[in-house]
Formats: sequence, C-alpha cells, structure tokens
Amino acid sequence: MVDMAPDEQRPRRRRWLRVLLVLVLVFGLALVALIAWVTSPAAEQLARRLAIAEGSKLLGEDLFVRELEVLSLRPLQVGVGGLTVHSRDAGRAGLPLLQVDRVDVTLGSLLALRERRVQIDGLVLERPRARVALNAGQIRDYAALIALLKKPKPEGETRAPWRVDLRRVSVDAGIRRRAGRVEAGDPAGRGS
Repeated sequence: MVDMAPDEQRPRRRRWLRVLLVLVLVFGLALVALIAWVTSPAAEQLARRLAIAEGSKLLGEDLFVRELEVLSLRPLQVGVGGLTVHSRDAGRAGLPLLQVDRVDVTLGSLLALRERRVQIDGLVLERPRARVALNAGQIRDYAALIALLKKPKPEGETRAPWRVDLRRVSVDAGIRRRAGRVEAGDPAGRGS
C-alpha cells in the first residue's frame, strides 16, 4: 500500500476546495441571472404572449392581456393589467364578454402543484365587468356554460383532477361614496 505524504495530500484538498468554490460561484451567478431575467420586460412579454395563447385555447374565446408583471418572487405575486375576454361567436365577434382593469394574484406554496393543487392566497380584482345577455329571462349562454363545465373526462385518464384553493378574494368595483351618494366610475349601461 502506498501512503501519501502529508505534503502531497494538501494540494489535492486545495484542488477540491477550489472546484467546490467555482461550482458554488457558477450556480450562484446562474441563479442571480435567472432571477434577473424573470423580472425583466423580455420575460414578462414572453409570459404575456404565452398567457394569451394558452388562455384563448383553454377558454375557447379570444383573450387579451395588456400587461403581465411579476410583482414579487417570495411569495410569488403576479399582476395582470387590462384583462379582456372577447367573443368568437359570429353574432358577437369582438364584443367583450369580461373585462378586468387589474388582477393581482398571490400564490401560496408551489409544492402543492405536485398534489395537483393550485394554492391562491390572494386574488384582487379591480373594476371587473361582464357582459350578460338575457334571452327569455335566462342567461343566453347558460346552457353552453353548463355543457363546458360538465365535459366528460378523456378515456384512460385516472389521475385526480386539479383543485384550486382560493383563500382570499378582494374586489374593487370602482364605486365611491361621497356625501351620502354612491357614484360609480362607469355608470350602468354606458360600458367601456
């Protein structure tokens, strides 16, 4: 058996220490670069385009998002400005079905995603507006909404469905109270 002299062991220990230090430095810089990119305008534009494409596909209607920004990374807070859902129906093409001036979402633990659960700790809606059409005293699209919600599960899918846990909702309707009167930012029937 060959024993190494203490002088020969020192360079080997220093080499491992240097390699470890370089790895920590590289991963640290990569993490800082990733955090800087996530909060950059380029990442926000990419996320906005992705949200519009996937949201439109999911809803079956045209979705528009004016701005999307990451407000905080811990806890994860995302702000969406100018959210509008437009109808694709030929008779109502382009009419806004839903408009929200601003939506701020605070997500809870991201580890809950492993359990197929989205945990939303806070949801703030500023000036939400919806277009509802009545036909013979009933909401015109009610039957279509119920059919959408009762879609049959695809064959062979045995996984548990996704669940959304919503803890707190706050709605700012743009209504102000002054001297005993209630004033709305958008009078009924005018639309915006």
